[in-house]
Amino acid sequence: MRDKGNAERRGQEAGGERPGRGAGAEEALSPEAALLVQTGRGERAEEERPSFWPGLGLERPRSAHDQMLRILALEIMDGAYDVSGFPSEAALLRRFQVSRSFLREVIRGLTAKGFLSVKTRVGATVRRAEHWSHFDRDVLRWRLSAGENPVFGEDLRAMCLGLECEAARRAAKRRSQDDLEVLQQCLADLAADASDTAIRVIQRVFRLTICAASDRPVMRSLSGLIEAQLLLDARWGCRATVDRSKAMRRVFYAVRDGDETAAAAAMRDVIG
Repeated sequence: MRDKGNAERRGQEAGGERPGRGAGAEEALSPEAALLVQTGRGERAEEERPSFWPGLGLERPRSAHDQMLRILALEIMDGAYDVSGFPSEAALLRRFQVSRSFLREVIRGLTAKGFLSVKTRVGATVRRAEHWSHFDRDVLRWRLSAGENPVFGEDLRAMCLGLECEAARRAAKRRSQDDLEVLQQCLADLAADASDTAIRVIQRVFRLTICAASDRPVMRSLSGLIEAQLLLDARWGCRATVDRSKAMRRVFYAVRDGDETAAAAAMRDVIG
């Protein structure tokens, strides 16, 4: 009895009091509200569990707040609402059965990521896609969790190619001795463990080091993009082949020797 009372109190603290909920009321919850209740208890559906890839920062626990953000953000990205059709606060409260303060915190999160605009007496409206934070780590993770999307995968690869090949070119001019030592250690780690998972994890460190060596702030902020592309490759069964390992060696030699053209060309083979 004590455990049951504690669980009920935790649920009220997480989502606010829900009038009219007695024994058996959970069966009447909407699927979204039930998901938030499960998340608050530390439960997750099997498809929501992140794959175990040590070192890939897109894998982090999902809170009830994060789950609700994800549901609404994906609906916006999938075109469920037009610029004037976002649900009212009352409708969202009925759907998710959370407290008003909890809902408003979620709305603030969507606004901060560029999905919504909130105005007094108007409420929340959906912003156009050019305002969305497409490179935001959370947004990338939500897209990955939504399932296979070939267009999203192609866009990720195109962005990585354009940005990272330029980063490799600049790294050939601006790399430090410390950068070279990190890159060389990555190659040593590859020689010690050439498994598919190890190649991906080491490739992440290698590519981020190349971005840092380019000495451009925008290149240093590509970690979420690189992680998303690596995870998507794994999900679609693209093997981290030995050819990519050889391409990493070519990038290292080109950067070490100051060969900008060769560094950019080899980085294209690393990304695949």
